[in-house]
Amino acid sequence: MKIKPKLIVQAFSAITLKDLLWLVLFSLFAGHYLVSNREAEYFWELWMMKSYYPALLGSFLIAFLVCLVVFYIDCCLNLVWSWLQDFYKRLLKQLQFGVVLPLCLLLLLVWAYFGIRGETFDFGEYMRIDFGVSAILIVMLNIFYLCRYLFERLKIYYQPIEEPFFEVEEAQVTAKREPAIDLSVLSKMVYFYHGNRVNWAINEAGEMIDTGLLMDELEALLPKGDFFRVQKGFIVHRESIKQPMRASSHRLLLYLNTPCHKALPFTEVEGHKRNYVVVSQRKVAAYREWYRHK
Repeated sequence: MKIKPKLIVQAFSAITLKDLLWLVLFSLFAGHYLVSNREAEYFWELWMMKSYYPALLGSFLIAFLVCLVVFYIDCCLNLVWSWLQDFYKRLLKQLQFGVVLPLCLLLLLVWAYFGIRGETFDFGEYMRIDFGVSAILIVMLNIFYLCRYLFERLKIYYQPIEEPFFEVEEAQVTAKREPAIDLSVLSKMVYFYHGNRVNWAINEAGEMIDTGLLMDELEALLPKGDFFRVQKGFIVHRESIKQPMRASSHRLLLYLNTPCHKALPFTEVEGHKRNYVVVSQRKVAAYREWYRHK
């Protein structure tokens, strides 16, 4: 699976103010450590030196940009390659894009920093003194994001699973009925669900529209390549699925990238409230096949 422009935008939306705050704190620590590395002065002695602050600012900016790139790359990879579904493939991608690429960016930024200051960049000395420390800090940051990812997924894994749309009253259709909304509008809905004895259509703005049809009728009318009926009372559009995740050995959770709706169960994912729906056990194999091909 390739990273599409839509996924890149989606990854940007996953960055929160809290994440940026942690990146600033980590970058300050990394910047100070790189400035003070192998220096004879103590921390409070460095504070008294005027030359410490310009060096700290430069190291902080470089560290922040590199850390931000690592975090953004991790968000993109989370949307495409799951740690839980294919660990070794994800590990390889993480090393390529989360470690090697930021290290190349780091060298470029350091070279630019010395160029702006009008100083000569001693590549050999930098590789001997600072590069190894920087590589360790980048690896530590990747490990931190891996641990956070696993913690969030385990937290979701052990929470109770709700299937509020499973039981749906289906009546025998004796005559073809016309939908309450136009068919061209139906195909633009993000999902359909059954609630309060009504089959609702939800659009991109989160507005609810009474379809006036049974779920069987909706399933027959909607394009098969775009919509899938994951439960008796829930039909989802392909583009509304943010990320599928295994909830048990025979069941899948689908996180939706639509506005959070109070009628659906939701959980916290990467600092955002995300609605989710459970794929019924008997439909998991068919769903996987449908999601893989179009």
